Amino acid sequence: WRLVLFRGRCVADYASAVRTLFLTFTKGTRAYAHCGDYKENCPRDVLRAVSAMAGVAEAGARIYAQCHLPEGFDIGAQPPNFTAIREPLCSQESGSMVKMMGLAGSFLTDATGSCVGTRFAGTRCGASVFRTLAALAALIEIWSNMHLTCEVRKLWFLCGRDQRFTAETLRVLILAVTTAALNCGLDPKSDQWSATSPVAMPRFFTFPW
Repeated sequence: WRLVLFRGRCVADYASAVRTLFLTFTKGTRAYAHCGDYKENCPRDVLRAVSAMAGVAEAGARIYAQCHLPEGFDIGAQPPNFTAIREPLCSQESGSMVKMMGLAGSFLTDATGSCVGTRFAGTRCGASVFRTLAALAALIEIWSNMHLTCEVRKLWFLCGRDQRFTAETLRVLILAVTTAALNCGLDPKSDQWSATSPVAMPRFFTFPW
């Protein structure tokens, strides 16, 4: 089982490096745009989408490490809290993967508008739906981790942090649902401009926990 865990973590670390690299490119693109006459939206959205895709691979490797047990593995021979810790970790990584998939979809949808130079309601509608999916998955991710920090390990500082992240995620969820409701009601086949601006995502949305 430890070999499975180490292999999963190894792949996750490689994917994490790729994810962080493309996030760095995103910041570099923004700096270049601020220092010169350059529009950053298109390359920024594409780079953020690629970074989120690497995050999907990272979360998938973590799922393999936390959720997969080799054939013949004896759970009874493990410490008493083995299952109590492993199950919420598995749930957390599953939520992380869906969150990163929703994030990648939202940034790709943003790119379809920013790279063409339009802000049509249909584009904003699709991006908001993906952001809603990402926020729902983030709640699963956070609440699974909260079960560990508040119930199992009783790490009160981290427990409070998770509650704050829950509040931030609920805010994103409410904004994403409202944005979808306002934009998805407009005619996507016409040249109607979007009714709202994109929903900003907190930093902890850009990586799997």
